[in-house]
Amino acid sequence: ALDSPAELDWRTAVVHLVRRPMEQIVSAYNYHREEREYWVREPTRCNFCTENDWQAIFGRCGFACSYGELLGGVDLAAGLALEFRNQRLTLQTMLSNIEAWRGNGRVLALSLSQFRRDFDGCVRCIAKFLQLRESQSRQFLEAAAKHDIARMPQEPTHATAGRSSAADKAEMQRLLHD
Repeated sequence: ALDSPAELDWRTAVVHLVRRPMEQIVSAYNYHREEREYWVREPTRCNFCTENDWQAIFGRCGFACSYGELLGGVDLAAGLALEFRNQRLTLQTMLSNIEAWRGNGRVLALSLSQFRRDFDGCVRCIAKFLQLRESQSRQFLEAAAKHDIARMPQEPTHATAGRSSAADKAEMQRLLHD
């Protein structure tokens, strides 16, 4: 874990979006293989990783490839291991913040799975947490609705939840546990 979680100005309220680490790694692996973000195509670039993880990731190709090229050239197990290293600092930061902010009434932690189960309920919860008036709360819910993946006519390119079969996801989870 990190030595110090994010310092916050406690005069503000914080909505902290959290994910299960294994789900985040699998999702990021699937997404990064598609090379949709510019940094994935740049040589020896990771988005948010430590020096040690950067060395381990790009040492595999002699520091002469992009992250996307690297993921495209390895098997599933190696790809997930690389994605774990790529996501490690993000996950450590998230987990450190969860621990540091636990029980703090100025922080509301919500997960993606909660949004998938009840998007409107999560948005109402945020509105209540932010102490929005009834009219503001209705406007907030209406504005947020356009971000509900279930309401979209087409799944956005960044959403990876439906891209792998249940068997593939189970295999990825198994590989991450091993």
